[in-house]
Amino acid sequence: KPALLVPAPRPLPASVCASAHRSLQPRQSMEATPNGHSDPPVFSGGLAVPSDPPPPPRAPVAVVDLSRVACLAEEAAALEATATTFDSDDRSAEALPVYRLAVERLGAAVECCPEWHRDRRELVAHASELRNRVAYLADLNGRSASVPVERHVTIRQLTVTATQGSLGSQALGFAAGCGALAGIAFAGPRTALLLALGAVHATGRDDSAGHLTRRAATVGAQALSGAAQRAALRLRKLDSRLALFRLGEIVFFARALLPWRPGVI
Repeated sequence: KPALLVPAPRPLPASVCASAHRSLQPRQSMEATPNGHSDPPVFSGGLAVPSDPPPPPRAPVAVVDLSRVACLAEEAAALEATATTFDSDDRSAEALPVYRLAVERLGAAVECCPEWHRDRRELVAHASELRNRVAYLADLNGRSASVPVERHVTIRQLTVTATQGSLGSQALGFAAGCGALAGIAFAGPRTALLLALGAVHATGRDDSAGHLTRRAATVGAQALSGAAQRAALRLRKLDSRLALFRLGEIVFFARALLPWRPGVI
């Protein structure tokens, strides 16, 4: 049984829509240099550059891909399960390379996981535990391990799933679409744009209003997706001539409701 548990798809948490909302907003990357600090002052010919240099070019937009984090964590969990089996059977030589591969997958997951996500600490801590186990097995030089793997590695539960990114995008799209339709119906395109932006902002809020908006948007997006699938199945079974006949009825009924006739002055 692996010590790193990646859950099945769960109800959309507060951080998902917030992550999708943040990924849509341009922001300045904090990694200006490899050591994480800002660029040092530039000197030319022994003289310092004036204190007000031109602003540096804008860094590319950082896009958060939680599904990538989940996939890497699942790969690490599978590798760890195999290594734990070898380790429990006193086959340290075979467990070591698999443990190292699991550590590499966890490192890649940490790099993809944003700093604000709660699972980042769990991934970092679990990778450190696996490194300690690898160091212990390497020091044995082929001898039997007297310390069980449970003493070095503990079970950790993650919250990220492979479907969080798509669910967050669907919820944001449904909320923005509802706001835009409401604006078009009651006012005009400007109001539609404002309401769509307001709905997206409300969906990304981390409070009770944001939670309620996310729940409604998630349920609405799932209902719309189910309705679209049922409609697609019915359209496949429906005769094309009957579909055109129904469409013509709808068009003529809509024209009858209009106070004016197209093409008639």
